Amino acid sequence: MSGSLTATLVPTGDLQDWQSQWEVIQRRATAIQAQRPSDLDQASLMDADADYQRFLMQAWHLRDYLKRIPTLKPTVDAKVDSEPSLLLLADLADSIKHGRGRRRNPKSGIDPVLRPATGDFAGPMRTWHLKVTILHGPMTIDGIQFVRDVIAAWTAVLTRLGLI
Repeated sequence: MSGSLTATLVPTGDLQDWQSQWEVIQRRATAIQAQRPSDLDQASLMDADADYQRFLMQAWHLRDYLKRIPTLKPTVDAKVDSEPSLLLLADLADSIKHGRGRRRNPKSGIDPVLRPATGDFAGPMRTWHLKVTILHGPMTIDGIQFVRDVIAAWTAVLTRLGLI
């Protein structure tokens, strides 16, 4: 007797709510920081760079999900604007979406430059980790540390909003 089995995974919850988005952002941050078990080649590096850029975009757009909550809408921007990492995040997300130099008044005060991603070998088992550099005026920022800074900043904002 032979046959086949088909399974379908249906996500629970509303992927349009801020909690679901926050969970996805945290998972992406963890994945970005992890060692990668594949060969370091052009395709895997391009995929990792695209994942990094998607993280930046999604992390910035958490603000939009929070503004959908009527009681929070008036205070979200002020809380977000009090976090320098989130201002830089806004500028990076904007430059990814629209192209660098398109914003006349960068939220962080300086139009940042996201350098092309590179990879560094991380161990003897053909693993590697993503390396990203952000230029922000005279500062050179480690892009992986910036992911940690973004998570910390969003955690602070969500705490001040009374959500976590």
